Amino acid sequence: CTLLVLNNCLFVCLCSVAGGQVLTGPKVVKQCSGQTIQVSCRYHSFYRDYVKYWCRGYSFYSCSTLIRTDKPTRADGALDIVDYKNEGYFTVRMNNAKPGDNGWYWCAIERISRHVSIAMQLFVTSGEL
Repeated sequence: CTLLVLNNCLFVCLCSVAGGQVLTGPKVVKQCSGQTIQVSCRYHSFYRDYVKYWCRGYSFYSCSTLIRTDKPTRADGALDIVDYKNEGYFTVRMNNAKPGDNGWYWCAIERISRHVSIAMQLFVTSGEL
């Protein structure tokens, strides 16, 4: 753990899970067009009751939120998200993936202060992988 002391106040930085991360997930996801993509991201137990979400964009700070655990299913049925709190991970499922879905996505955890996030690149191909 890391402790920071500033102006005689103590700020505690969270301990990370094994491997040095509080949130882990795949770096690259590949799937054929028309198939379902399933992405799982593991988090430290400290974040059990926080809202998790998935967003799209090259930069996390400008990404568009696609789905959140407090609204787990989109009306069009294209995406859903499930938080397995007891196991410490959440899963996002994208149905009927297409090449237009290619790009950068982020697993993230909402906090009052800075959100926790991890990036992944998604490739949807029209042929075989």
